[in-house]
Amino acid sequence: MTPEAVLQFIKERGDNVTFAELSRMDGASGHYVFELGENVVCWSGISKELCDALRDLREADRIHFASTSHLTYLIDGATLNLPLVKRVRAYRKPHWLPVVVKLGPDPKKKRAAPRAPEHERIKE
Repeated sequence: MTPEAVLQFIKERGDNVTFAELSRMDGASGHYVFELGENVVCWSGISKELCDALRDLREADRIHFASTSHLTYLIDGATLNLPLVKRVRAYRKPHWLPVVVKLGPDPKKKRAAPRAPEHERIKE
């Protein structure tokens, strides 16, 4: 499972793809958990290849994750049997953060300002 195959799957599904949908891809099933923080679980039971592809795409700003209602997953026919995340923080025990995968960089992510070339920077 390549990052390009995952990206193509997301494009075909229409940009708001749940992990329940992703887990139905060929080669997506496995024993891995995708977390966004300590015990903040997005999904479990997926392959290492899918986890790696999602991380690569996210680091390249080709996808981002947006929180969604657990009802979105009910509609897709799959949920996790974990308590829901109430706010993003580290948890002692696993909690589920329902998210959808969206195309493009995260609009909420703070980007570092581009650095000016050395000769244009003001030195203090």
